[in-house]
Amino acid sequence: MAIEWTLRPEDVARIRFAFSPMWELVASLRTLRDPARQVVHLPWIRAVRPRLPALDLVELLALVPPSGYLADFLTPPPDTPLPDFAAELDRVRRTPPERAAEEAALLAGTERFRADPVAGVARVADALEAYWESCFAEYWPRVYGLLERDVLRRSRELATGGRGSCSRGSTRPSCGTANS
Repeated sequence: MAIEWTLRPEDVARIRFAFSPMWELVASLRTLRDPARQVVHLPWIRAVRPRLPALDLVELLALVPPSGYLADFLTPPPDTPLPDFAAELDRVRRTPPERAAEEAALLAGTERFRADPVAGVARVADALEAYWESCFAEYWPRVYGLLERDVLRRSRELATGGRGSCSRGSTRPSCGTANS
């Protein structure tokens, strides 16, 4: 199924881009579990896989299943164009426990988290921090550079009518259409 977004000029004028280290960190958990999702990251996967056994990611992985819904509180929308990881992690730590429990209830394997969401949020935030330090922080400058180039390319496409060099009806994500 394809979804096509139609935006008015005033909609496009309000678009803002931000690079969220937390979003990329959380998305990387899915890439680790299914490397075929992002084969460009295979060198990173090979480098960090030996580090994973030292981390306790079980509860975090329950909140970020391989596909579908993931607990929204893990990826708060950036409140600045250039958020840093520490600030985003602080926002995760300040998640209201009721909200975290509601979101976790939508996912299998989250019983421990839901039994004590205050402690669950703290454990998951600690797991995110440990995973960042062990597997992601040293790679963030490269990821950031890739994101910056991608946003620049997509911004240019938006500025030229949203299709760039794409033909009508294309299903390439860079052509304004996403496949579900």
